[in-house]
Amino acid sequence: ISIANPAVSHIYMAKGTYRIKTAVVLTRRLTLEADGSGTVTLDAGGQGFDVVRIRTLVSKPVKLLGLEIKGGWNGVRVDSGKATIQDCHIHNNTWEARGTPRNPGGP
Repeated sequence: ISIANPAVSHIYMAKGTYRIKTAVVLTRRLTLEADGSGTVTLDAGGQGFDVVRIRTLVSKPVKLLGLEIKGGWNGVRVDSGKATIQDCHIHNNTWEARGTPRNPGGP
């Protein structure tokens, strides 16, 4: 995947399971989209890190479209910035299994 290439702003991912060994950290405007030919899964394999972590500016939003995201501490964690998550199936992540939101809000 050419996430590191700043000239790339939209990545169409081919069907399959992508077993990741560390969090996919997004720090700039980027769209990750399933190409429509089948299920695209980002799987952290229960290794104890977030599957996708977003750290960007609000003016540089990230989009996750049509992905299955599983097997991490958090499926998607937004530390900063703006994210659009559409038609994604986020499940089987450690934190969600505890039954409480990670950041319930408030002061």
